[in-house]
Amino acid sequence: MPLSFLQAKARVSPDAPVEPGSPEHMEIIALMRQSGHLFAEDNVIPLPGPAKELDDFKPYRERVMPNVVRMAVSKKAFLSLPSNKKAFDEHLTENADPPPKHLSWAGKTAPKMDRPMSKREWISLLK
Repeated sequence: MPLSFLQAKARVSPDAPVEPGSPEHMEIIALMRQSGHLFAEDNVIPLPGPAKELDDFKPYRERVMPNVVRMAVSKKAFLSLPSNKKAFDEHLTENADPPPKHLSWAGKTAPKMDRPMSKREWISLLK
């Protein structure tokens, strides 16, 4: 679903105001474009020059609007925006699982080897 300006502003700069033309404003516009928001300049058909004869009005009368196809955003393009990169990094750090304790070698003592055993058995006997 396309983001509105206020939704994109809440991601980029929630507390500070944004001036038109600033890098934050350009990032908001890029975020809106990536989410699928259609701007007027994306949907305008260039028309021929001024009409001089009656047949020159035909493109104005029978104009058909083309279907605008939204393109999928690649991961590289998505992460090129600083706000998306920040949100992605925060998501990774929040959802990172600590390594399992059985994989840690700290504080473990080696067992006595009274018989030949495989490496797997030896590791399983670590306490």
